[in-house]
Amino acid sequence: MQLSDSTRHLLAQHLHWIKIGYDEIKLNEVVNIISRENLFSATRLNQLEEKIGTPENINFELEELEKLTCFYPCLIKFDGNLNFLKYCTNLEEVDLACLDLEDISDLVHLKKLININLCSNKIDSIDALATLENLEDIDLTYCKPVSLKPLLNHKRIKNITLEEIEDEADILEIISNQEECSAEYIIKNSTDLHGLTFPKYWVFIKLKKETLTINMISLMTDKLSSFCQIAPELINDRSFYDAYRSLLNVEIDKRVSAILKSNYEVLEVVKYHTEEEIEFELQMKIKKLN
Repeated sequence: MQLSDSTRHLLAQHLHWIKIGYDEIKLNEVVNIISRENLFSATRLNQLEEKIGTPENINFELEELEKLTCFYPCLIKFDGNLNFLKYCTNLEEVDLACLDLEDISDLVHLKKLININLCSNKIDSIDALATLENLEDIDLTYCKPVSLKPLLNHKRIKNITLEEIEDEADILEIISNQEECSAEYIIKNSTDLHGLTFPKYWVFIKLKKETLTINMISLMTDKLSSFCQIAPELINDRSFYDAYRSLLNVEIDKRVSAILKSNYEVLEVVKYHTEEEIEFELQMKIKKLN
């Protein structure tokens, strides 16, 4: 298999880190130090090399790649060729952020993968993740909407972060299938609230063994925009208040039903809304039924 010089260098450096006893935790400690020293730039491979050192040479056998448990191509200007991953069968953490990848099909070989960062890529499918049953943390922020159906049978997802999604039913089903799970995503809104319109919700859901929390924030454009502001004269308008509470109940309740189904007993429910902008929250105590 032909590796580019930059990829061979990167992989040799990862093997060197293992040789000198640097796992994911130790590497992240060094990354944090570098980040504090360079507040406005991403950490690069040469900065880690200055802190930790480099291998004597970059020659290795492909079979040695099974030693790797983490891989960070985000540290270089990566060429996008992931064919060598079939040799990296023990990888548990991979950071592919900001690489403009279009094809991640080679991830299918990583059966032990736990954490995957795919943010800011150009992928149009996550089918390669369908059989990676150990996945716990998935980051798809700043990616275009993709079908989440490859994740519907997963049972270990603890955290999934998305950008705008098209089929909310899938992410709610994914959350429902986990014992504990946190999710963040954006969904379109088509409901008018007493003359106020906003195109999107920013949704945060956290399911734990004994609690469910849902927070929904109105967005005018994207996560960096302002929320949908409530005019002061509407705050004390009874008809607006009633419409606001009705919207809260409709939006929250349909998501609760999709997540809990008939698998939980609801012990306590508290719902909140803000008066400055359209935002509401649910806090619920629950008990799973046998």
